[in-house]
Amino acid sequence: MLLVLMRHGIAQELGEVAPAPGEQWPRDADRALTDLGRRRVRKAALGLKKIGFRAHAIAHSDLVRARQTAELVAAAIAPRGTALEVTAALQPEADPAEFVRLLPQWRDRKSLLAVGHLPHLDRLVALLCGSGGRQLTEFGKAATLAIEVPASGRPAGVLRWYLPPKLLRRLGRP
Repeated sequence: MLLVLMRHGIAQELGEVAPAPGEQWPRDADRALTDLGRRRVRKAALGLKKIGFRAHAIAHSDLVRARQTAELVAAAIAPRGTALEVTAALQPEADPAEFVRLLPQWRDRKSLLAVGHLPHLDRLVALLCGSGGRQLTEFGKAATLAIEVPASGRPAGVLRWYLPPKLLRRLGRP
């Protein structure tokens, strides 16, 4: 299965977020994409479409900015009716091994797009590529990276490609 990891787009600063009803302080989880973030994610999605990537399953963390990123990308590269799946295993501080344990549930899918956060995505790539915990990547906002992973979900994969955000957006231009 081709696992494509994507970092969420540009989000509001915490000070720009209104506290939820009944809360005194804003929550990081409620940070939404900015207008610029939405525009850049749409262009990145068009870049993914242009290189021929189609997501047959989409997972994202439960943070607002990851959900919004997944929705925008799904509109461009997912077959109609593809459900977006929420998982805590893609949260910023989640143990990457938790996400790896979930991979077998998608083994019948040709590809999976997983939208998440730093530092989790960097640690997940290191685990899947067997780097012994050494950081291999530096995910910019809306960057993508593809790893071919075994259907077993075993943490052993082959890095196929990495598209930094600027290049991905450039590919998405008409």
